[in-house]
Amino acid sequence: MHVDERKRKVLIVTGISAFLYCLHFLCISLSPISQIGENTSQFGNGSFFYTLVIVLIAYALPLIGYYNDLYIAKYIMAFLNGFGIFVALSIIMALMIFSVFADPNINQLSWIMLILAIVLGVGVVIINIVWYYIMFKKEDIQKAI
Repeated sequence: MHVDERKRKVLIVTGISAFLYCLHFLCISLSPISQIGENTSQFGNGSFFYTLVIVLIAYALPLIGYYNDLYIAKYIMAFLNGFGIFVALSIIMALMIFSVFADPNINQLSWIMLILAIVLGVGVVIINIVWYYIMFKKEDIQKAI
């Protein structure tokens, strides 16, 4: 795969991942789990927007470094991507546990947001695994050896 082609694919998959991660966070903030605890990010408050900005910066800075051929940026992105998979899986697990013990009388929109948050979390995990495949394709590893 040509280097420019790889950079284009990495940009697309990273953008999709960032978009899904932000949607995932949005659905969590609209679900009933956001009502638990006093330090949770609820839709529209300051910590909600602060978290979105931090997530977007965590995606953008290493991507800018990668596009400028900063060698270490590729591995920083890989680390953050792995961390994102871990966080998404943890959130999926917490949401599933919450849904088992949740009050069955909560409104239908809350259930939809809870289910959508789980589905988007799975999407984040899948797209981040695809990201690893694009970034570290086997043929390029064999060329390096």
